[in-house]
Amino acid sequence: LDHWIVYDTAKEGEVVLREEIDLNGDGAVDLWSYYENGRVVRRDVSAVGLEHMTRQEKDAHVVSPPDPAPAPPIQ
Repeated sequence: LDHWIVYDTAKEGEVVLREEIDLNGDGAVDLWSYYENGRVVRRDVSAVGLEHMTRQEKDAHVVSPPDPAPAPPIQ
């Protein structure tokens, strides 16, 4: 498992309290999202999770192809 959703069982319906994500597959939670009234109000990330996210962002910039040149105007 790498994604957990915690619901408020005291309320009727599916009310999400918290979402937890293991970003690097090591079995430990790296990213927590806290909800109020169906909206994210806070996010926390572990040091390992932040390192993983930073590495993913750097890799995406290296792998991404450059933006194509704009098409010439139609005349």
